[in-house]
Amino acid sequence: DKTTKNEFLEYANVHNKAYYGVFQKPVIDALRENKIILREVDYQGFLSIRDVIPKKNLKTLFILPPSEEILIARIKSRAPISDLELKQRLKSIKKEVEVAKQCDLAIELVDEDIDKSYLVFEKSIFKLVK
Repeated sequence: DKTTKNEFLEYANVHNKAYYGVFQKPVIDALRENKIILREVDYQGFLSIRDVIPKKNLKTLFILPPSEEILIARIKSRAPISDLELKQRLKSIKKEVEVAKQCDLAIELVDEDIDKSYLVFEKSIFKLVK
């Protein structure tokens, strides 16, 4: 089992459905070579990684939903979801938004304007890696 062999930089059970994680070796190898790594992780991954990667090597960006209504629409558009599961997800998201305050930068991206969202995201990345 890769978890017991300590092969993951971080891993977590997300929404009590599945495990997700980031393998440790590619990240550590890239850091040793002074490369910039861009990884998407959920808030649990962020909480784990920040305890492992030195702050000087870690820049964090949190992508916030523009509103709760848009967030609910995004969640429902992915797959069918029960009212109870949606309620649990929204409760979890409130915790995630609190974690955003611990990140270097938090931004909102709006689905309706993908070009603008891309530019905001790109600008944010460049701001972090300066």
